Amino acid sequence: MMNADRKPRKDGMPPLEPLTGAARREARRQRLARGEKAAFYRSLALLGTLGWLIVAPLLLGLFGGRWLDHLTGGGVSWTLGGATAGLALGGWMAWRKLVESEEEERRAEEEAAAGEDEEKP
Repeated sequence: MMNADRKPRKDGMPPLEPLTGAARREARRQRLARGEKAAFYRSLALLGTLGWLIVAPLLLGLFGGRWLDHLTGGGVSWTLGGATAGLALGGWMAWRKLVESEEEERRAEEEAAAGEDEEKP
């Protein structure tokens, strides 16, 4: 629908503003849909990374403690100590990864917001 303030183009065709506005809205909708899918896969990858960051040091501490217990001749004190140290280290590494991930996400949102502001006429 043409408004009175919009002039037809020189070739007699209606103005392109409604068409370009619809195309812009559709492109933005598609970008948002891709962003949601990417966010899902990013979250899934983060979950796997956090799991390995906790489990790997725990297992290393457990096996290292078990090895030390075997060398010293018995007991489970080194095993428990190694498992505790591994769990503490893994928890700290996972926490650092979460903080890093949140900072990256915040930066990406700020960049996306700045990009949307530039697109507006």
